[in-house]
Order: sequence, then structure tokens, then C-alpha cells
Amino acid sequence: MINSALIPVGGIGSRMRSIGKLPKLLLPIGPTTLLGLCILRLKLAGITDFYFTTKDDCMEVNSYISNFCSDLSINKVLLKETVLGGNFGGIVENIDVLPDEFVVAYPDVVTNLDFRLLFLWHQSAQADITFVVRKSDHLHDSDQISLDSLNRINSLYSKEIKNVVNSAGECNLYGNCGIYIIKKPLIINVISSLRISTGEVDLFSILSRYLLKSKIFLSAFTSADFILDVGTPERYMSLLEKVEASGLDSFFNRNYNKMLLLDRDGTLIKSVSNGYLYDATEVVLNPQILDAYKSLTESNFIPVVLTNQPQISFGKLTYAALDSIHSRIQRLLVHAGLKEIYRFIHCPHHPHSGHKNELNHLKFKCICRKPSTGMFSALKQTVNIDTANSIMVGDTINDESFAKAIGSKYYDINNISVLEF
Repeated sequence: MINSALIPVGGIGSRMRSIGKLPKLLLPIGPTTLLGLCILRLKLAGITDFYFTTKDDCMEVNSYISNFCSDLSINKVLLKETVLGGNFGGIVENIDVLPDEFVVAYPDVVTNLDFRLLFLWHQSAQADITFVVRKSDHLHDSDQISLDSLNRINSLYSKEIKNVVNSAGECNLYGNCGIYIIKKPLIINVISSLRISTGEVDLFSILSRYLLKSKIFLSAFTSADFILDVGTPERYMSLLEKVEASGLDSFFNRNYNKMLLLDRDGTLIKSVSNGYLYDATEVVLNPQILDAYKSLTESNFIPVVLTNQPQISFGKLTYAALDSIHSRIQRLLVHAGLKEIYRFIHCPHHPHSGHKNELNHLKFKCICRKPSTGMFSALKQTVNIDTANSIMVGDTINDESFAKAIGSKYYDINNISVLEF
């Protein structure tokens, strides 16, 4: 399990000066501060060793760290940034004294993320670096990550490289949340390969350059939890409103989410005449679902698609085509003024052989093809779910049996009008 954390505290926070003279990280949130909340949540998640990258002119913040950690008997190490800047410079400059693996968390990124789920995901993925990502409503000022249909990272887009971000042209992008787990050997290899010695060091920019030379095992943890980058006075005020409404305990108690689980073909989108969808241009949203979808997602249900896609095992549908279909669905939802799907989870398997050009390694009786519950188990790896109050909408007996097996409510798309919302 991860037991070390690095917290960068050397930023200026110039956009927050209109609030007052306090450094941004010492702004109050309930009885503590942004920085104090970050430390407390990581400690609750099992972190025992804390490293802080800071600067000599951050005396007020440095003094706060020393006193706060002393009062809680927390092991802390203050590391100075003197030569390198940017969001990764302090890590590169102090690599010799950092542990072999650690989580990086920015104190101005406030979240009720379940760090234990993140740590388990990272261990299972055996990745060099795992980013926490989410669907974001301000991608323009976020580093962006493109995921494929297997939830693998396709591409990284740095917000520092404006032309790359603006020309990405992909609908199914996720915003980087400023929380990640990284292994020390990767950092050493990047430093050596790219000969980093001076200047501003941006993590996404250097990883993009390094990926041109070497392979990195990148992993993405798609979060459905509350995550707010408190980078502007407006966002800070919205955070205070949330704390006033929900209390600070909401950041320390495990958060269970209500999910809107959707079958795809015949439920979220119209079925095609030949039974199987292969072409993204044939995607049409199913008008039967739209009112319920809008109401439930506006009531904080998180939309997830769980779909059997046996045509992959038939050798008739590629993963690239599946990505195109799901990107098309996202675009149609956005165009209709609806929230995007949080995750598409699919089963590519089929138990029966006999198709020309079929993929034999996908031909077996799996645990993920509905009505089996493997896709729900995959979802639970990144989300704590309030199963009893979640809703499954489908159009077949398999969907109904699936909902019964996991213990959620079920509504048939043809009788969706009985759903009260």
C-alpha cells in the first residue's frame, strides 16, 4: 500500500489575492485550512510519511506545516525548490531524497476521493504512474487525457501547449485532477533521457516528450467523487457553500454514489435494424430515455453504460470503431444539453464459436457478460456505490436479471414512465 505523499506548496496563488492577505493554501475551510484538510485526508488514508516541496519565500506556509505536523505527530520533510520551477520541478530537483513510490496531491484540489480505492487500483494496474481523472466542465484550463474503450490512456494533452489542447478534437476527454501516484525509477529515467537541469518543468509536457522515446505504463483512475480545483475566488466561495450545506465530515466519511446504469443498444440509443451496431454514423439517442436521463443526472445519479458487445469476439467490430461509437454518443448527449456518460464498460466475449474471423481468445463463458455481474465489479473498483438506491434501465430479461443480481432497482425502457423523478 502507498504510505508516502508529496504535497507541493510553493505556488503563488495570485488569482486568490482579492480574498485577502492569507496565502491561498492557508485559506480557512471549516475549522482547518485547505492545506490542513489535504494532510488530514491523506493521513486518514494511511499515509505516514509526508514530503512538501516549498520555497524560501513561503515562510508562513512552512511555519504552518511544521506546527501542524508536530501537533499531530506526523513525519514530515520540507524540500526546497531553488533551481527548477513548474508543477514538476520540485520533484525533479529533490528526487534523491524521495521514496520509491508516492502519491502527489495539491492542497488546493479539494476532494472526497476514496484514496484507498485509488491505491488499490494503482497496485492492481502495476503502472509507472496513475492519474486521477474525471469528466470536467473546464477542460480549457486542465491537462487532458484521452482514454480508449479499455480505459487505457491514449494521449496526454498539456494545458501548457495551447495548440495541442485546442486541436485535440476528441469528445471523450477526461481532465487531469492534480492527483497522481508515481514511481521514482520513472522520474530518474525521464531526467536522464531528457536532460532536465533548469527552467520550468511541466509534467504532461515532459511525459509527452518522453513517450516519443520510451514506453511508460500509464494508468487512469476515473473518479466520480467531488473534486474541486480551488484556483479562483469563485470556486473557493462555492467550496465554502458546500461545507456549510454538507459539513466538513463529508470529506472524511466514505461517499457512496447513486448510479444510473444503462444498457446501450435499445435503451440509451436506438437499436439498428440488423441487430448489431458497427458504424458510429448510425447512432441515434433513444428519445424514450431522455427525460429520465436528464432528471436523474441532475439529481446526482452518475450515468454509466454497461453493454454486451459480442461482435468484438466475432471479429466484426474493432476497438477503434467502438471508441468512435461511444464518442458519437457523448457528442449527441452534449448537443442535447445532457451530461456525458461517466464510463462505458463493455463485455467483448461470447461463449459460442462458429463465426468467420472470430477471435478465439474472446470465445469463452466469462463473468462479465450480462446477466453476469463482472462489469459492475469493474465499476466498483473506482466508485463506492449506493447499490440499493441505484437504478438500472434496460430492455431485456438479461438486464433485469443483472439488476436483481447486484441488488439495484430496475426499469424497462418501454415502461420508463412509471419511474418517479
